[in-house]
Amino acid sequence: MAQKKLYISAQLYALRDFLQTPKDMVKTMRRIRKIGYESAQISARGPIAPAVLRQLMLAEGVEPIGAHISLAEYDDIDAVAATCHAWGVKHVSIPAIPPDALQTAAAWKEAGKRHPLLHGGTEHLPDHE
Repeated sequence: MAQKKLYISAQLYALRDFLQTPKDMVKTMRRIRKIGYESAQISARGPIAPAVLRQLMLAEGVEPIGAHISLAEYDDIDAVAATCHAWGVKHVSIPAIPPDALQTAAAWKEAGKRHPLLHGGTEHLPDHE
């Protein structure tokens, strides 16, 4: 039986101040690769086109393996799927919900209907080519 590859990846949110331009991204990817990371989870990046971001990361030897998205982004699941496809990632999470986003029980219930992940369900992203 083939052994699964274990990933120990950089979490880019911690480096968000250094990911705002393509030049910053290259410099940061170079640094995280130099200290031993071969993969990273995408989050808190600047306005860099998804396919360009993937190319910049791979060119520096860092594979994108997952992503964080916001609750607001999750409302457009087709756009999330397209972005994740361009990044080349299959794993997406909503890392946090701002305190003011859902202030009532009714708001939580409505969000749960729209977002299965909020109540322990799973969501399969639509295929995009």
